[in-house]
Amino acid sequence: MNSASCTNPSPVVLLPHGALGVITSGYSVEAVGLIALLTINGTSSVPLMALVATIILIVAGFLLPTAGLLALRRSLDRTHAAVRRNFLLQGAGLVVLLLGVVVAVGLNSLSGFIAGAALLAVSAALALLGSIMLRSECTEIGLPGPTATNYLVLAMVLLFSGVGLIMASNIAFFYVISGAANEVDTDIGATVSAYGCVVAAYSFLGFRRNRFIR
Repeated sequence: MNSASCTNPSPVVLLPHGALGVITSGYSVEAVGLIALLTINGTSSVPLMALVATIILIVAGFLLPTAGLLALRRSLDRTHAAVRRNFLLQGAGLVVLLLGVVVAVGLNSLSGFIAGAALLAVSAALALLGSIMLRSECTEIGLPGPTATNYLVLAMVLLFSGVGLIMASNIAFFYVISGAANEVDTDIGATVSAYGCVVAAYSFLGFRRNRFIR
């Protein structure tokens, strides 16, 4: 099945409204967490509560969409194996990305950022593969066209590109760039990723608005 077939919507599958809401909320929370990161990045003295709140928002922003994607996967029977696999790939990509961020920030060293970058590459491949392949299965989930899935692909590109810029900047900090340049790169990367989260939330909001979704 190719993306052209999306012009003929099929009400075969009714995706659970609640799971889509969890995903939309999760990406929205992640965007807020990244904006919060912008406000504290480069600040010499960050209140503990602000730091903890930022961490909680970012972690929740990864876990909520993952939980929602797994709920979507469970809502489909095995006759829709391709769609189930694509949701699983997207969820796995977010989990691996979170692991990469935890490793990089936790070790806060050159080796930690290199390991985080490696996990980022794996996570980006998983999430992008899942979102791109979902385009060819849009009629199975009742989408009238590929627009929502196109936005999802764009969202994944923005999200992972932003994190990639942050990882690359932190690695470069050990070799060629200054602390000030690293802070600027981090701000840019967080902004790009935040835009990606907003676009992802909009994409799944489009899924919710579809008349074939319960």
